[in-house]
Amino acid sequence: MATVLIGNSYVTAWEISPGVAKALDRATSYLVAGHFFDPRFKRKIWDGREHLMQKLLDPGSYRLPVGLIDVVRKILREHDVPVTYGIAKAQAKPPKLDLPWQGPELRGYQREAVAAFMDPKRTQSLSRGILDMPIRSGKTLTAAAVAHELGTTTIFLVPSQLLLEQTAKAFRKALKTDVGIIGKGIWDPKGVTIASVQMLVARRGKSIFTAKPEYRALAGKFGLVIFDELHHLTGPVWHKVILDIDARYRLGLSATVFLEDNHEIERGVIWLKACTGDVVYKVSASRLVGEGHLLRPDVRLHRVTEPDLSDWKDWSQALKDRGIYMNGGRNQLITDLVVEHVGLGRRTLVVSKSLKQVASLVTRIKAAGIECKSMTGSTPGPQRQKLIAKFIAGDLLVIVGTVFGEGVDIPECEAVINADGGRDKKATVQRMRCLTPSPGKKGAYVDDFMDSTNPYLARHSLERLKVYREEPAFKVRMIPART
Repeated sequence: MATVLIGNSYVTAWEISPGVAKALDRATSYLVAGHFFDPRFKRKIWDGREHLMQKLLDPGSYRLPVGLIDVVRKILREHDVPVTYGIAKAQAKPPKLDLPWQGPELRGYQREAVAAFMDPKRTQSLSRGILDMPIRSGKTLTAAAVAHELGTTTIFLVPSQLLLEQTAKAFRKALKTDVGIIGKGIWDPKGVTIASVQMLVARRGKSIFTAKPEYRALAGKFGLVIFDELHHLTGPVWHKVILDIDARYRLGLSATVFLEDNHEIERGVIWLKACTGDVVYKVSASRLVGEGHLLRPDVRLHRVTEPDLSDWKDWSQALKDRGIYMNGGRNQLITDLVVEHVGLGRRTLVVSKSLKQVASLVTRIKAAGIECKSMTGSTPGPQRQKLIAKFIAGDLLVIVGTVFGEGVDIPECEAVINADGGRDKKATVQRMRCLTPSPGKKGAYVDDFMDSTNPYLARHSLERLKVYREEPAFKVRMIPART
């Protein structure tokens, strides 16, 4: 008979036969997006999959991240394996902490999200899961409400310094308690702590056994760990930080979880599922539009047909440079769209990942007689804040940059131009920073492109079009190519 022990961070299984172990490994490994570009895959020394099951020293014993417990149960049932399940002592009594609520009344969907996570019927998931909620839906406030309901010590992990400040401010407003900070050179943990995952990674090092003493002391202090959009981070260590934290409750927040992509999944999404389990609540942007919490965006996809790159058969950075970033006709179209929006008084963000394209667009927009500024990863924090303040005040109507993903909160933005292209669903969603209602704001406008210059670029455009059309409330229009 097999034995499965469910801990706070890991599931450990004993007496697993080789055949069942093979099935478990297959069910808990996932094709990594872009694996076919990896030299190890090309040399056939890696199968392109992220394997989450770890073989232990005892024969027939294995360990997996706790978010995969439902997968383990399913495989054992399918193979008719008699099994005894047990709960590790470590998770029996999470630390208690009184967290009085002083925040605003939750919206209906936020209450539903809290109830879904707290649902006692989800015994198999053991109070773990992901809340899949659109941008500007109040995910942080919802997470604070979960902490209030659980009444336990809480650590909230964020992927950026900007989110560190915003999240701490939101928690102080919602909960009547001191909020500790780990980040920006500060190490001040409290019963409720907002922490930069980068600082935790730095204090952890390669292993928890060689980590700084303050990091090791932190790992067992919390009953609830929350993380917001961490799966967008690159690097192999952030998920180890999450699993180091021995929290009974594990809550993931995201507006861009695409677990249905069964063929290839980004490594970050794989680990998000492994650390928390599946999505337990999802609310659509269309519902929020219908209830008046978000604006209905007017999405236009402008067809681009020049230059003809149909003879480029292989994907390369040079192809993206020619077809997207340094495509003179396309960049002029973007400039003309900026002129159109500014002429209507709309504050406009132009988003790209290419510094070369940012520089080119700034030059073109200024040549059109419009003041604009660039904002990139190298722009110092104080300067970013000044630019955003001018943008909000209406003294600067255009910012072109690379840093308008998660954590950028500018409700006054009315128009977004996605200059970057690409097939990344999460980036397509995160760039729609103009959906939040704001006093005096008349609408939300998104410009994107149907890049028909090359089959690769065309497929990428169709992926973005699919994202927009998945929301019934979005107005989506195709604009013919210029003649």
